[in-house]
Amino acid sequence: MALCLLAEIVSRIAPGADGFGSFWNDARLLPAASLVRGLPVYPAPFEDAIAGNIYGPVHAFAYVFAGVLPHPTACVSVGVLLSVLLYAAPLAVAVWSSPDRVGRWPLFLGALSLFGFLTVGNRALSFAAFTINADVVAVGLGGVACVALARGLEARSERWMWTAAIGASLAVWGKQTAAPLLAALPFWCLFRNGPRAAGGFLVKGATALCGFSLVMLGLFDAESLLFHMFVFPAGHPWHESLGVLSRGGDKGALLVLFEALLLFLGHAVGIGAAWGGGALLGAARFRVSGIRTPLLRSDASVGLLVFCGLLMIPMALIGRSKAGGDINAFAHPLYYLGLAFSLGLCGFLRACLTQGEGAWRPTRLATSAAVLGVAVWLAFSSARCGRGWGGEPDPRGMEFEYVRKHPGEAYFSWSPLVHVMGEGRLRHFAYGIFERTRFGPPLGDGQFQAGLPADMKRIAFSDHAPRFVMMEMFPEYTNRVAVPDLPGWVVYERSGKGKD
Repeated sequence: MALCLLAEIVSRIAPGADGFGSFWNDARLLPAASLVRGLPVYPAPFEDAIAGNIYGPVHAFAYVFAGVLPHPTACVSVGVLLSVLLYAAPLAVAVWSSPDRVGRWPLFLGALSLFGFLTVGNRALSFAAFTINADVVAVGLGGVACVALARGLEARSERWMWTAAIGASLAVWGKQTAAPLLAALPFWCLFRNGPRAAGGFLVKGATALCGFSLVMLGLFDAESLLFHMFVFPAGHPWHESLGVLSRGGDKGALLVLFEALLLFLGHAVGIGAAWGGGALLGAARFRVSGIRTPLLRSDASVGLLVFCGLLMIPMALIGRSKAGGDINAFAHPLYYLGLAFSLGLCGFLRACLTQGEGAWRPTRLATSAAVLGVAVWLAFSSARCGRGWGGEPDPRGMEFEYVRKHPGEAYFSWSPLVHVMGEGRLRHFAYGIFERTRFGPPLGDGQFQAGLPADMKRIAFSDHAPRFVMMEMFPEYTNRVAVPDLPGWVVYERSGKGKD
């Protein structure tokens, strides 16, 4: 009960949890819901329903605790909470695995509030943190891998090195764009501890990656998995230039990324100056005997996180430039850079403020500042989201109840989750159909009908769901009707007339 209540609060105040993002939450939770109900996570590419899942199986396993719930609204609420926990996991691991035991709670809360401010002010990071998506699975596991590697190199610990290898392998099996980690981590081993450490980590990384690959290919239909993860995405065309400007004069991916980085850096400098300056000014009897010692005491993972963030930029540009790419492609480099900034600044301040005798009382000061920061963050998130706290309709719940009362009659093309949970059947996801019909390969014989309700009488859209994608596929559904159980929905039934 407490978990569901917390999940509902998080899902309501999270930026991007409502409106256009809601059906993306449904679609990204579909693999987990399918997994626990015995439905295919990777449907046969030319026979079954097109679910729109092009990510690795770890994405499905990450949200399995949400997928087991019986109601889609509860599933999505818990799914958003899981995203937030994944997003913050590297911070927790970094703080509690640090050999410096002074002021861990203040450091964690301070870094969390700082990272939170960076997140809510950035569209790419907000999407990763506050919606159900594959990006947060990849960056959360990747961030843990970076922290673990830093600890392993620092303490020469085999346990931490294996943790890093496993985390990086799982990150890649969560989303393919995390692949640069497989090069970044061995190179960092070479840079920090020499060829022997790099060679040892390469063996561990190769073992973990091959082991997980065999497990995934054994658990799921190998042909379908490879098609959805690699063959189909590779066939997507380029929809914008990789450079500064496209041929039509629009912004290219490089210019969009440059603007995003400038905005992120400006935001980071402003927040860091205000947050850090306030902490320094509020510290009792603060004195800095020198700047060098605090810098040397900063977290060992900061440099690696910066390196990974920079190495993620080429993959982010490719992801943005391919058809279907959006601003979330930039979440990977910005996440690692933001994590490094938050850990680095908070560690630096702690090192400064604990120099000398009786320099400060960290728990009282930093905890108070961090709690205030988190409260402001949540208030800002709630204002951005613009949702009320009670009495508003639950569109997803209405669709779910309608599907349960009238199985096989209605088709909610942007809500595949309600069909899986209400009917126990996979249905086509509208954007998946859009991608297949636009980018290929063509649908198999009878595949389109196979992903529709057998006794389909109507197709329904909530007020924020685009209709142009699917209405092209249903030219005979032109008779708009009002359905009492679906107030506010746009519902069409079959008609011989050629217009609405």
